[in-house]
Amino acid sequence: MSIHISREIDEALGDGWVRRRLTGFADDLHFRWRFWEAGGCVAATQEMQVVLDVLQTLQFTVSDAKTVAMLRVAGGHSAQMRRRTLCKQDGQLCVKAGSRLIPYVSTHVYLGAKISYARYEDLNVQHRLLAA
Repeated sequence: MSIHISREIDEALGDGWVRRRLTGFADDLHFRWRFWEAGGCVAATQEMQVVLDVLQTLQFTVSDAKTVAMLRVAGGHSAQMRRRTLCKQDGQLCVKAGSRLIPYVSTHVYLGAKISYARYEDLNVQHRLLAA
């Protein structure tokens, strides 16, 4: 099934897109983007919407609890980029991905590991100790 998903996403976003952006195991998918300017951020949020649309077209159930966005923005225009990319809905900070709002989180559990842009080693050790 994963080859079929990859082909469908590549068809929608361009040959090799999945190879550059996807890490996955079974039905857990993690997509990553790296950008250096506001245009890259806008493109990433548009691609997020396309990926979610493709998955739903393939009749996958997109889990609201697992579908989150982590974002690290730095530099002179970071405040402006955050304002363009983030919004609040029902008290939750969200990333605007086209017509979708994806909850923004600073940490997330992915395949049993706690991932984050800050202190991820400490957070992951704490998470593993609590799970033991």
